[in-house]
Amino acid sequence: MAPQSSEYEQIAGCWFSLFWRDRLFMAKNHVMHVSRNRVSFTESYKRFYFEDIQAITLRPTATITAVNIFALLGVGLFGLGFLMSEGTQATVFAIITALILAWLIGSLRLGPSCACQIQTAVQVERLTALFRRKQSLIAIEKIARQASLAQGEFNAEHLSTYAREMTSPQVAQNTTPQASPSTPSTAIGAR
Repeated sequence: MAPQSSEYEQIAGCWFSLFWRDRLFMAKNHVMHVSRNRVSFTESYKRFYFEDIQAITLRPTATITAVNIFALLGVGLFGLGFLMSEGTQATVFAIITALILAWLIGSLRLGPSCACQIQTAVQVERLTALFRRKQSLIAIEKIARQASLAQGEFNAEHLSTYAREMTSPQVAQNTTPQASPSTPSTAIGAR
């Protein structure tokens, strides 16, 4: 069962799926991704501690755009059916057109779709609860704020010093692999 404690704050969730329901919760020291499969009646929980998060990526997808195009075609076809019919048939076409149009307007208000992934040292996991860009940006901002508090601020000067040290000739000489005199060196593919 999903976390009920007041320790958790829900920051994202997918509510209108028929077969699964994904939600993202945030606690003091971690983010929890909860996936519920409504067919097999199972739930899975994945925790990502703020100090372990290395990256969160967000990329646009065309999923909702394609669905919206099909919905627009449906509105056009059922609207045409409404105009060309009369009586009860016209009422049915009008109701179907209105329902598809209402869904389409709601979908357009939610904005474009996206795919979001969270990366730690041992895994890259897709956060399926974050599927709309606007909602994802808000959740990522909250996660990034907590991760920076747990990990400390990023120091660009430290990174440039480290890069200079790693590219210095002395380090390059120490890391160059040497062939041992006891093993003959052979070319790849030589027989």
